[in-house]
Amino acid sequence: MSAKQSTNRFLASMTQLDAVPASLRSPLLRALRPVTDGMALQRGNVQTFRTPAYLLSSAQSYHPGGFGDQQALWQACLPGGIAVFGNHPAFRTVGDGVPGGASNGRASDGWAGGGWVGNGVNPDIAQRDNLLLVQYDLSGRRGHLEGNRNLYTHIHFPFVDFDVSRVGPTWVAGSRDGSYVGIVATSTLDLASEFEVVQRGVHTGYAVVLGDEREFRSIGAFVDQLKQHRVALTGDRLSLRSPYGKAQLTWQEGLRVGSRRVPHEYARYKSRQVSAERFPQAIPVRGDEHLLLLDREAGSREDLPIMG
Repeated sequence: MSAKQSTNRFLASMTQLDAVPASLRSPLLRALRPVTDGMALQRGNVQTFRTPAYLLSSAQSYHPGGFGDQQALWQACLPGGIAVFGNHPAFRTVGDGVPGGASNGRASDGWAGGGWVGNGVNPDIAQRDNLLLVQYDLSGRRGHLEGNRNLYTHIHFPFVDFDVSRVGPTWVAGSRDGSYVGIVATSTLDLASEFEVVQRGVHTGYAVVLGDEREFRSIGAFVDQLKQHRVALTGDRLSLRSPYGKAQLTWQEGLRVGSRRVPHEYARYKSRQVSAERFPQAIPVRGDEHLLLLDREAGSREDLPIMG
């Protein structure tokens, strides 16, 4: 390992592998399951649903149960710069004894020391338009370099920035400038601060729902319907019953709305101008009068007129 690697806050903890024969390092790493596995920002299937009143975006089924790092896996945005999101705060030993590294057992860096950056253990996530389902399973085997695992998740919910907020035992809602966001959980949501709610447990889940004043005349009307949403965990299945129908997220198997499976592997591009599957040989970009053909394997770029 080079001198630069040995002083890196993330890589220095792996210097112990220098003594292991190269042929044994890969199987050993798989057996150790180090938390560094989650530090790479890998490809994700991102869905974003946007209206003039709100935005909801998430990465579908991004390595559920695996270790995370700085990945922001879901976020709901309302007027006034309001951002609502959730994660599992990690405790790690990565960086111990390294200049600039984290001290043993310290929470991941974040606001107010609360570990708001990324996830310790990734959830399973599925989104359909303005509805999001999130399921956490924190029972997985402890990883190498992982400290004491927090058995709770938290949601950034800035009560002080909403025009109105409402709270129930297992739900929370807020409004800003006629836009609404609500969360319904499988178990109690504890108010931890003026910007945070916490859900405790090893296996938990919740649904996030967004709406606006065009659909609901007031935050009261939105909350009345939010209370009709029923969220439950049965084994590895997070289910939702609402006035709009049924949805269920099965751990690592994806989302079903009603009886229909919703694909969570997306094409590389899918729009009027560009359409291509993942790892395409060529990517056509269509304009009004010309077609730009980008051929990766041939290393060519061709501008073709569109006939007729």
